[in-house]
Amino acid sequence: MARGTTASGLKHLGDLFRDGTAVGLGDGELLRRYAAPRDGSAFATLLARHGPMVTAACRAVLRDAHDAEDAFQATFLTLARRAGSIRAGDALAGWLHRVARRAAVERNLEIRRRRRFESESLSMDIPDDRSRPALDPDELAILHEEVDRLPDRERLPVVLCDLEDQTYEQAAGRLGWTVPALYHRLAAGRKRLRARLMRRGINAAAAGGLVGSSRYLAHAAPVPTAWTASALAAATGGSVPAPAAMLAHTLLRSLLMTRLTVVAVGVLATAALVASGLAAAGRPDPPPALPVADEARAEGATPARKVELTVSTGELAGGAEVTGVRVRLRTWDPEQRATVTTDASGTARFTIDSCRFLDLHAERDGFVPTMIRWAPRDGAEPMPRQFRVAMEKATTIRGQVVDQNNLPLAGATVVIDVDRAYPGTSQKVDLMFRSTVTDAEGRWSFSCVPAKPDAIKVTAYHYLCLTGYSNYLPEEHQPASALRDGSAILKLRRGTLVEGTVVGPDGRAVPDAEITIGDGHRYGNSIPPIRSDAQGRFTLGFKPGIATTLFARRAGFGPAVERLRITGEPQHVTLRLPAGRRMSVRVVDRDGKALPNAAVSVHSWRGWEKFDADFQPEGDGRFTWNDAPPDEVRISANADGYRGASDITIQPGQSIEVALSPERRTRIEGTVTDARTGRLIPRFTLTRGSVWKGRHLRAWSPIAVEAVKGPGRFAFETSDDLGDGNWLRAQAEGYLPDDFALAPADGKPQTYAFRLVPAGPIRGTLQKPDGSLAGGAFVYLETGEGQLRLDNGDIYRGEKRLRATDVDGHFALPSQKDD
Repeated sequence: MARGTTASGLKHLGDLFRDGTAVGLGDGELLRRYAAPRDGSAFATLLARHGPMVTAACRAVLRDAHDAEDAFQATFLTLARRAGSIRAGDALAGWLHRVARRAAVERNLEIRRRRRFESESLSMDIPDDRSRPALDPDELAILHEEVDRLPDRERLPVVLCDLEDQTYEQAAGRLGWTVPALYHRLAAGRKRLRARLMRRGINAAAAGGLVGSSRYLAHAAPVPTAWTASALAAATGGSVPAPAAMLAHTLLRSLLMTRLTVVAVGVLATAALVASGLAAAGRPDPPPALPVADEARAEGATPARKVELTVSTGELAGGAEVTGVRVRLRTWDPEQRATVTTDASGTARFTIDSCRFLDLHAERDGFVPTMIRWAPRDGAEPMPRQFRVAMEKATTIRGQVVDQNNLPLAGATVVIDVDRAYPGTSQKVDLMFRSTVTDAEGRWSFSCVPAKPDAIKVTAYHYLCLTGYSNYLPEEHQPASALRDGSAILKLRRGTLVEGTVVGPDGRAVPDAEITIGDGHRYGNSIPPIRSDAQGRFTLGFKPGIATTLFARRAGFGPAVERLRITGEPQHVTLRLPAGRRMSVRVVDRDGKALPNAAVSVHSWRGWEKFDADFQPEGDGRFTWNDAPPDEVRISANADGYRGASDITIQPGQSIEVALSPERRTRIEGTVTDARTGRLIPRFTLTRGSVWKGRHLRAWSPIAVEAVKGPGRFAFETSDDLGDGNWLRAQAEGYLPDDFALAPADGKPQTYAFRLVPAGPIRGTLQKPDGSLAGGAFVYLETGEGQLRLDNGDIYRGEKRLRATDVDGHFALPSQKDD
C-alpha cells in the first residue's frame, strides 16, 4: 500500500505534530515522550484516550467504586513505571485492558483473602425512559474476562473497536494492519466471544446482545475527575494512592503485567557478568525495596516498630485550628485502623506500627469531608510523622424526587458523588456515594458539599421504581445551579408491583431474608438488598416489559433464585429457600501440601454468576460453604505463584481437593545466522506474533520480544501458553526474515536456529497519473509492525526513519518475504 504527499506537506504536518497538541500522536509516540523526559501532557493524553475503557474493565469486576478506583490507579501507575519497556506501541489499548482486568481481579482476590468487608457503596442511576441497553453487571464481568482470553489477533481489534469505539480505519492504523485484515479478525473475535459467552451460561439472545452492545461500553464508563487527577499526579512524581501503590507493587512482583521476562544468556560474557548484570537487563521495574524495619517484620525477625503520628486540622481559609474533627486512620502493610477526635488544639495523635501506606479521613459537621492518601515515592522514603488537613467550610445542595406524575416520592434514596482535588496537595474531597433518604415531600439535602467542586453527580432510586438493572453510577447534574437553589428534580417512574414471600423448605415464612435485585452482587454500586418482614413478605415495583432476577438468602438456608418477566399486571412470587448444604474444598500444590494463601470463590450456579458467596477459610488450605444450594456449583481456586483453576464442579455435601500447578515458564533461546555463510549475524530483531491464516495470507499481530541478545544469540522466558498460532520472527537489515511456529509449552526449553537469506531491497518508481515520475513522495511497506509517526518532517516506524523517494521518483524498501 502506498501513500503519497508533497515534501512541503510533510514538513507542515511535522511542524503541527511537533509544536501542537499531543492528542494527534499515536500511543507509541506518547509512550516514548513520557518515558524519556516524563512529559506530563503525553501521559494526560493517554489517560484521556484510554481512561473510559480502563474504568469499564475495572468496574466490571469490582462493584465497589473505591476498589475500582484502586485498580484504575494501579493500572496507570504500572503503565508509568513500565513506560520505557512496553512494546505494545500503538496497540496500547490491548495491553491496558489486560492490565486493568488483572489489576481488578487481583484486588478482588485481596479483598476475599483479607475479608475486608466495608460499608456498602450505594448507587443507582435515575431510571427513566431514555433508551439504554440493559447491560447486566455480572454479564459485563464475564464479557471482559472472555475478551481477555481471546487470542491477540482477535482481542486487540475487539478492544479497540468495541471497547474504545474506534473506527475500522483508526484501529487498523493503530495496529499497523490493513482495514480488510482488521475487519475479518474483528468478525472472528466477535464470533468466538459470542460462543464463549453462551458456554458461560448466557443464552444466545443475551450473548448476541451483549456483544452487539459492547460499543456502548466505550461511553458507559465516564472517568471521575479525581481518578484522572490522581493518576496524572502519580505519573509525574506526586504521591501515589496507598491501595493502588500496593496493588501495582503486587502486580509487578508477580509478573502479571509482563508478557515476557528476560533471562541471562550464558555465552554473552563471563558467568559473573551474566549473573549480576545481564540477568536484570530489560526486566520489569523491581518493586520498591522494603525499609529495613519492614523486611525484618516480614521475616518475623523483629517486632514492628511503634511510631507517633500527629494529624493537625485547620480551616482552608485562614488556617484557624478546627476542634472536634473525627479523624479515621487506616494503614496497609500492616493493616491497622484507628479513630481519634481532634483536641482543643485541632490535633489528633496516633500510636501505630510503622507502615508503608496509609489513608486519613477527616470529617466534622459544617465542613467538607476530606481524605489524604500517602504512599512512598520510592522504597526508601520514610512515613511522615505529621500531616496537615485543610478543612473547607461546607455548603448545601438540595432538591426533590418525584414520580412520573410529579408526585413526591418519600423514602427514595439519593446518592451523590462529588469531585474536588486541592492543587499542590494529596488531599481531596471524600464524598463518593454519600446517600440520604427523602422526606414525606420527597425532598433531600446534603450540607457537606464544597463551594466550588470540580463536579457534582447525583442519582436516586426507590424500591417501587426499579428498572431491573441494578448497577448505575450517578451522573453530573445540569444545571448545577438547580442544586444550589433547591429546584433540582430527580424523576423516577413507579413500576408494576411484585409482591413476594420468602419461605423455608417446610413452607414457613422466613423473616429478615435478603432479597437481591437484578443479577448483580450484593455489594458495590448496586441497590442494596431489601429484607423480608416478620411474615417473610416484601414488595417491589418494576418497569413493565423487562426481565429481572431475584436472589434470596439467609444464614442457615441455601440460596433461592427466581427469574421474572414483568408485565403490566401485579404479580406474586414465592422464593423457597432450601436447607443449607455443606461443600468443602482443600487447595494444595502438586505434592499435596496445603496452600494457605489460596482463595476459593463460586464461579457460577445454575448458569448465573455468584452473588457474594465465598468459601470461608478453615486453615490448612481448606475452605467451606455451609449455606450452599442443593445442586452443583462451579467454583474457582487461585493462589499467588500458581496457575489458577476455574470452572470446577462441586456437588452438595461433597469435599474435594484442588491441586494447583506452579506458573510454568518456558525458556526460549536460539541463534540467528547467515544462511549462506553460517556466520552469526551481530544485529537483529525478534518479533513474536499471533498469526492469522487464510488461504495464502499470514497476517501478524506482532509483539516485540524483550530478550537478552549477544552477537547472533538470544534468550528470554515467557509464562504464556504457546502454540496455536504463536510464531517467532527474526529479521536483520539486508536479509529476508525467517519465522518459526512456537511449539506448545511443556516446561522444557525450546531452541530455534534462524537462518536468514541475504536479499536486496525492493526497488521501484512512483508515477503521477500522466506517467511522469513523482519525486519527493513517500512510499512504505505495510508489515504489521507498528503505526507510523511524523516527527520534524520525517516518517518513522518505531525509532527507524523511513525513506521517501528521491528527486526523480525512485524508491528502495527493505527486503520482505511474500507475506
